[in-house]
Amino acid sequence: MKIILSANTSWYLWNFRSGLLKRLVESGHQVTVVCPLDEFSVDLERIGCKVETILIQNKGKNIFSDLWVFFQYFEVFWKYKPSVYFGFTVKPFVYGSIAAQLLRIRTIGTITGLGTTFIRPTWVTTMVKLLYRVSGKKMSRVFFQNHTDKNLFVDLNLIDRKKTEVVPGSGVDLDRFSFTKVIANRSPDAAVFLLIGRMLRDKGVYEFVQSALIVRNKYPAARFQLLGPTEVDNETAITFSKIQEWVDRDIVEYLGETRNVAPFIEYADCVVLPSYREGIPRTLLEGAAMGRPLLAARSTGCEDVVDDKKTGFLFKPKSPEDLAAKIMNFIALTRLERHDMGKAGRKKIEEEFDERLVIDKYLNAIEEDIIRII
Repeated sequence: MKIILSANTSWYLWNFRSGLLKRLVESGHQVTVVCPLDEFSVDLERIGCKVETILIQNKGKNIFSDLWVFFQYFEVFWKYKPSVYFGFTVKPFVYGSIAAQLLRIRTIGTITGLGTTFIRPTWVTTMVKLLYRVSGKKMSRVFFQNHTDKNLFVDLNLIDRKKTEVVPGSGVDLDRFSFTKVIANRSPDAAVFLLIGRMLRDKGVYEFVQSALIVRNKYPAARFQLLGPTEVDNETAITFSKIQEWVDRDIVEYLGETRNVAPFIEYADCVVLPSYREGIPRTLLEGAAMGRPLLAARSTGCEDVVDDKKTGFLFKPKSPEDLAAKIMNFIALTRLERHDMGKAGRKKIEEEFDERLVIDKYLNAIEEDIIRII
């Protein structure tokens, strides 16, 4: 079967959907990915995918730019005539699905998270809701990563409830992210707190930095690390110069970007995510899978991953004071309590967020579509 999957970056498809792509290729499907060209495109080709590159302006609100995105999808679908189309992230979900449906190609969409548009509602939010309603109308299935997002779309009459299904994010590879012990000879009050993600205001980076200032007044040896790209294509992006300012003031350590976050998680004592809203945050899944307790905002998506006081601590969103209090709660834990919290987190990931559970959901959706086609 010819299958096309698309997202707004090759980076997304490689980092979040490579397990699914590999399974599709291994199952004998002809898999084409449609995305902008970046350094991860060659990785997608290496696992057996055909890569078709298109241009997408992720921050763009220009109607002519978005029409061009739509026509690029239409051209690709006309060329390949796939049986099924999977759309991930906003513009591939919306414009790719509309183009596919015009050509009577079955479409399966995934709402990976609602992001800035829903965090800070504007006139654009109204337009995006309309586009979601139009593009989702004829989809055969729409996957959500948490029940809050699903219920929101259903309540707003954007998606028919009968078409919806919740999956545990993109899951996590439990073999790649295996349980590891924390560094034994580190002093408890010198704990390392790691935030992984794009350097965005909406990820709670400012709250992380402000909480570091509070905590280090009492625990000056505590360390706060940032790992992820700066200057990204997002209206809440934080500049490298601002990050460097925090580094120069000895508030945080900036670790840059990496293709492999596992060694950085292994070095840390705790993984932190103060994000305002997520689908299901992969960084928390990976941290817990490796046995690291989590500190997460009590926000959509984040709170789904953490069992408060069992696998980590939840704190009030946008509150550096509450985050600082929970960090100090963590520092006060004994080594055994931290270990037990990490083990409980690993168990939760094994039972609820194994990548194989997610992949099976998508493969089942394809099989059901094959039956409908026949």
